Amino acid sequence: MRPSSALYAPSGGKVAPRLSELLAGARARNWDISHLHKARARGALARAHGPIQGLGPKRTEPVFEIDGVSAFSNEDFREAIGAAPEARDFYVAGFGLADLIAATMIVGADLGLRLILIEDAVAASPLRAESAETVERVAKAMLREIAPQISTRNVFAPPRGAHLKLVKDDGT
Repeated sequence: MRPSSALYAPSGGKVAPRLSELLAGARARNWDISHLHKARARGALARAHGPIQGLGPKRTEPVFEIDGVSAFSNEDFREAIGAAPEARDFYVAGFGLADLIAATMIVGADLGLRLILIEDAVAASPLRAESAETVERVAKAMLREIAPQISTRNVFAPPRGAHLKLVKDDGT
């Protein structure tokens, strides 16, 4: 794995492979994927290292630069979400759990969207005297009040009670 400034979070090293797996699975299923980057993280260090290997966007995947605390602070992102009224679930994973991810999930819930946190594919950095593990545990506990949380192994699994209906070429 190539180093990146995004690995500032102590758990970033174990989260990055999960994010890569999620991206590969979503791409294989032709899901719409958006990448969100904090504008201030686009400085010299970020440019020197580039994205984490396996996490860079494809040319067809939009990248939204976020100046505020929430992804919804980007007008283009808000428009993209609004332009997909058929989208039912929005899965959230990545770095910045205690700030960007948490704020995005709170604003999304306020907007009536169903955002789902992929709980083992998020990372936070330490906050003052609190360890990254404590910050992650507290952020996840708070977010449970407004949004479901699932693990990476369940993202692509059919929901419980779902039935697979096979359709033949003749429509039966």
